[in-house]
Amino acid sequence: MKEDLPVLIDTAEKLASSILDLERYNLLALDTELDSYFSYQDQICLVQISTPDQDYLFDPLAIDLTPLAPIFTDQKRITIFHAGMNDIPHLKHEFNFNFSNIFDTYIAAGALNYPKRGLAVLIQQHFGVTLDKQYQRADWRQRPLPEEMMQYARYDTSYLFDLRLALLKELEQKNRLEEAQYAFAQTIATEFHPKECDHTGWAKIKGLNSLPRRCYGIVRELFEWREREAKRSNIQPFRIMPDHVLLQLAGSPPKSEHALRDMGIRYLDFFPNQATAIYNAILVGKRCGSIPLPKPKRSKRIILSMKEQQRLHQLKEWRAATVTRDDIAPEFLLTNSELFALSQAAPTTIDALHSSHILPPHVVRKYGQEILSVLNKL
Repeated sequence: MKEDLPVLIDTAEKLASSILDLERYNLLALDTELDSYFSYQDQICLVQISTPDQDYLFDPLAIDLTPLAPIFTDQKRITIFHAGMNDIPHLKHEFNFNFSNIFDTYIAAGALNYPKRGLAVLIQQHFGVTLDKQYQRADWRQRPLPEEMMQYARYDTSYLFDLRLALLKELEQKNRLEEAQYAFAQTIATEFHPKECDHTGWAKIKGLNSLPRRCYGIVRELFEWREREAKRSNIQPFRIMPDHVLLQLAGSPPKSEHALRDMGIRYLDFFPNQATAIYNAILVGKRCGSIPLPKPKRSKRIILSMKEQQRLHQLKEWRAATVTRDDIAPEFLLTNSELFALSQAAPTTIDALHSSHILPPHVVRKYGQEILSVLNKL
């Protein structure tokens, strides 16, 4: 393992210099360190980009990283990820990064039907190197970053070049490259979806059933206040007011704002100005009183006819047998949604199967006749 520290990019001048270096390479490796434990919305706290010769750490808390975006739109440049579906939506959202060409080692391992696809497992398996994963839950917002965290971050990208070569060779040997490339393209298209409040979440708080029904209105109003404040301040709700404190306030509501301040709530020690908002939520909740629990959402389950159910059963049996025969992961053969769609559409010819657009072309080419024979049994 490398002993020197990766290059930290935390000024506009360093960023400009690093871009000139990155543009020299047609192969880059990229990863991010996201904060989802402390922040309401997932936030990128560090971007790791490696070339075959250098490891860079880009600090988005110090500088704007959007000048890097044009690098990744060059079709000739391949960006290597591991589980890029976790990074790409956030990179698009925060820095307008769009990728023309990627190789994802997690997806490649899936196309090869590896039973375990974690980066540390793959690196251990291919190179005999054990990575220390102790900082997976670390607070990546802290500055300055400790040297050991900088070293930890670099190894998420520095091994991806050799890992890509090993997996690419295996994909070509096992004729799985098309499957992987199709999944790469789907990953590139992954979009960002911001976290939204679940307004029924108050009813799922553990311990709610220990309170009288008349307290439920206070629980809901405190929950809604907490969500609004969490979103506004970008802090996880439990760090604003833990569930047990919320239930305590609902079960034994203070009789005045002054009494609330005297309860020793940790959040109010740091944000005393929020006492009025909390107390107002309690008053509104009291007036609401015994509100009913929200009705569970009805599932949008597809209802199949008897014949469609029979087709679905036959297709599932064929998929299970083919997965074993061809040593392929099920999701790279037929996904569950594709199984349902095929059982309903029931195409009878290859042309009809192609024109249905249910399956990608490489699956139709490799398995189309087999799929049709299963569908036409009934």
